[in-house]
Amino acid sequence: GEYAFVALRPVPYPIPYDGAAGELLNYMGHHPWRPGHIHFMIVKDGYKPLISQIYDADTQYLDNDSVFAVKQDLIGHMRPSSGATDLEMDFDFVLRNDTAHQ
Repeated sequence: GEYAFVALRPVPYPIPYDGAAGELLNYMGHHPWRPGHIHFMIVKDGYKPLISQIYDADTQYLDNDSVFAVKQDLIGHMRPSSGATDLEMDFDFVLRNDTAHQ
């Protein structure tokens, strides 16, 4: 199948770092920042649901995400499209058959 959508380019943001999460980050000597990413939840009959995220290849904090969630396979590369300011990215998601429902 195919999909398409329009979104704003994701930017880095800090996770809440007050309270226990902040204490843990301070203890580890780590910052609270997440790299820019877009979350996806993909559902199709006959397949297992997929919840994932794509990280912008040009964002900060890819190499030191505060929650250590960045995987090379989840990094997407944006490139200029035919529009003056638009970007586009190709990214293939792979859904697994849900044998329980077949």
